[in-house]
Amino acid sequence: TRAMTVILRKLAGFSGLLHENMYRFTGWRFLEIGRRLERGIQIARMLARLTRKGAPDGALDMMLEIGDSVMTHRRQYPVQAGRRTVIDLLALDPL
Repeated sequence: TRAMTVILRKLAGFSGLLHENMYRFTGWRFLEIGRRLERGIQIARMLARLTRKGAPDGALDMMLEIGDSVMTHRRQYPVQAGRRTVIDLLALDPL
């Protein structure tokens, strides 16, 4: 919808300002910590929903896309995306 587009555009602008113009001191570090924690929480929630039995077709591939891990999955696991391999990569891999 239009309202969502406006909100996303404003958030993207704010994020760009932070990354380009903010000094890398304590405030910036807290913002980075918060951003990373929020991403981890969202990935964990999506993994819980999209890797359970009965999840929609394509859910595992979508999780790899969201986690920006399609190429990593292909390199580490020579098999098609499976429940075990997606969870292993997105939740348990030490990086």
